[in-house]
Amino acid sequence: MNFLKKIAISIVVISCLSTNLSVQALTKDSFFLPTGTAKMYTAPKAQDLFDIWQIDSTKVKKTSVSCAGFNQAREKLSHTLVTRSIEGVIVNFYLPNPNFESTPLFKAGEKLVQVWLQEAQAYFGPYPCPDLNIFTPENFAGGTPGYLGIGGNGGFNYYWLLWHELTHSYFGTHSAKALWLREGASNVVPSFMIETRQDLYLGKTQSDWTKEGFGLAPPTQAADGVAEQFKIFSDPKNGVYQDFQVYFKKNACDLQEPLGQAAEQAYKDNSNWGRMFLFDLAVRFGKEPVKNALKAVYEKYRYTNLTKISDRDFYDALLYHIDKKQTIQAKQFLAKKLCIVEIPTSMNAVPTTGINNGYSVTNPLITPTRGGRLR
Repeated sequence: MNFLKKIAISIVVISCLSTNLSVQALTKDSFFLPTGTAKMYTAPKAQDLFDIWQIDSTKVKKTSVSCAGFNQAREKLSHTLVTRSIEGVIVNFYLPNPNFESTPLFKAGEKLVQVWLQEAQAYFGPYPCPDLNIFTPENFAGGTPGYLGIGGNGGFNYYWLLWHELTHSYFGTHSAKALWLREGASNVVPSFMIETRQDLYLGKTQSDWTKEGFGLAPPTQAADGVAEQFKIFSDPKNGVYQDFQVYFKKNACDLQEPLGQAAEQAYKDNSNWGRMFLFDLAVRFGKEPVKNALKAVYEKYRYTNLTKISDRDFYDALLYHIDKKQTIQAKQFLAKKLCIVEIPTSMNAVPTTGINNGYSVTNPLITPTRGGRLR
């Protein structure tokens, strides 16, 4: 499959599906109840909390998130339960029928779950819930801590969509204030994994990939790499550019909250903006600083009484982890894109009126630029 076509398919799929169901929404729909809590974290080994935010190590709290538990009412539906222990996590697969377990599609999806758990726990720490419940017969895709609902062919066995939704276990409405960060992190983690887990697909033909049960085309660096995707999405000559041009026209404080008739477009804009922003940072300042910054802000959420991640948190974390020679350049770029201005500690920060909860821009020199390509 032509890689631009594959990218276009992933954009259409993700823009048409519910991609970040909250525990509250699941409860309302009587799908799940928040019956479980996460494994308790021990004191963090990394010094990020203490060095970046000057948090007193004696005040770090062992906190846990609410995890979606299987609703008893749902058990009346005709599902086959298959339980596995994968990378230290109990994974409950709810299948459409008993024969599904022996299909190549299920084996492919199970392998993708294993790869994701290996990489995600290396990136962000232990999986935040005691178990993971995956429903494969669904006609939508949605993830939250402890839960994943996803369709079969082209969903459960499609690496990008599966990994995107699973990453919402870490970055979702429960942990991050900004929609761009919730969706952006879940959009870029699959690309990080594609680059580090070439053993999954390298040397495999389309025929090999399909026989093994995987959906769509096998990953490639040209189609799925961080720098490669950023280049493709940034090129006005490519048809997909229209979905990502919002990044070059707006900054975080310009993004609209997904409400009313414009909700679908606003959601899509936030998602695509976040994806491009994190790609851009990885290209400019390196992938490892971006990974480390995401890990740092997630740990801050987990260890500080579940205080949601703010734009300012990400700003501070990235500046801490980049090469110090790039600090001035990074500050200028981040301040512009995140609408943040440094102010004296004796002054109070003025919260934004938008959805991203950063600091208001009061310096006209870094007022968000509208309509220009930010290079």
